[in-house]
Amino acid sequence: LSDTGYRFLSELALIKMSNLLSGKTDLTQDALRVKFQALLGDALTNADSAKKYDALNYQNWAALGRVYEAVVPLGIDGAYANAVGSYNEALKLNPHDPELYLVLARLEVSNKNNKKAKEDVNLALKEKSNYTEAIFFLSQLQVQEGDIKSAINSAGAAATLAPNDPVVQFQ
Repeated sequence: LSDTGYRFLSELALIKMSNLLSGKTDLTQDALRVKFQALLGDALTNADSAKKYDALNYQNWAALGRVYEAVVPLGIDGAYANAVGSYNEALKLNPHDPELYLVLARLEVSNKNNKKAKEDVNLALKEKSNYTEAIFFLSQLQVQEGDIKSAINSAGAAATLAPNDPVVQFQ
């Protein structure tokens, strides 16, 4: 397999994990835990294999970060630190990718650090000022902080940048 194949298998395991946790199941708690751990192991193994296949491909580091990020809300020890480390390695290899900064911002929200999230989303916007997804994310952070005026301004800016996007118009 190539690193692309390993990344695909890692994403597939993440999807299966998500379906397992969100779907109706007749599994016992113990069986659910065993299945979850197996899928997490598959996701980590495949993402790590992609990274080992080509450690200079930022996408492989980002894939590993996604696996760790997926379990941050579950409070798994080391998940947050490993996600940050993996994403930072991806950024070293591709320092001008605004999506990586946005991913880090979302990770910070998962870790309940909105201040750092705002810093990261602003770095994303520094790289790509018309990045509507980042602008909306910033507006959501502003709403959480009670800064409705700034949130409306951010949403309005995104609507100006993407006038034909129905999701943008809805927001």
